[in-house]
Amino acid sequence: MKWTESYKQILRETAKTLKGASRRRLMAQIVLELPEGEKAESRHQVVTMIISPRAN
Repeated sequence: MKWTESYKQILRETAKTLKGASRRRLMAQIVLELPEGEKAESRHQVVTMIISPRAN
């Protein structure tokens, strides 16, 4: 899945408002909604994007 910059920005802004378990739940929900074949590859991308927004 190719992440658009606007989609990444929305996720970053949402993640900034969350802490701890709520933030982890957001990441898990995003990964669960991905198509089955893309979950492993995109999991790292989601975590990196939210935890280290400057990395992407």
